[in-house]
Amino acid sequence: MSDQPMTPDTTQIQQLVEQVARQQQLLEDLYQAHADTVVPPPVPQVPHDLPVRLSFDWSPSPTLVQLMPTLEQATFTSTLAAEERIQVIDRYPPICGFNYKAPAPVPEAARLFSKRQAADDASLHTFQYTLSAVLRPLDVLGHMLLLILQPDQIDHIFAMLNDIRTLILHTEGTINQARNQLALRTVNPSIR
Repeated sequence: MSDQPMTPDTTQIQQLVEQVARQQQLLEDLYQAHADTVVPPPVPQVPHDLPVRLSFDWSPSPTLVQLMPTLEQATFTSTLAAEERIQVIDRYPPICGFNYKAPAPVPEAARLFSKRQAADDASLHTFQYTLSAVLRPLDVLGHMLLLILQPDQIDHIFAMLNDIRTLILHTEGTINQARNQLALRTVNPSIR
């Protein structure tokens, strides 16, 4: 810089130069962020005229992974000790009147269960109970989000939460159907 005193014109010019430099840095950052995003694969050429649905994978941001470290855990091999699981569940109060407990086996069938059938039913019952625990933090999350989300975000976010809850309830129902089939086959082995 020169030793000349700054006049109002040179001050404005200096501010403009700094503003242009900040904008250039912002553009470079945006370009880099865009370059780092995953580009969807090109539509493959197929030997038929049927429509092909594209698949778009995404990678969680480092911030999301930091906030949700379980994103990096294996889906089917991560388990908790009973005490840890209970601690997590007990962080969230249940909804008043909502039954989170899996149903007991049909009493008539339970009396007729062989040891193997009783063990199978107990395993399915455990899966139902374990899965129902997912609903408690999900329901509390819904309650909290309803209080803090902007009105224009509520429908979008709650559609996803409801989809999650729907899939959990579907899985619970599927397990219950398996338990009912086990009970029916015990009472009448010819039922398929």
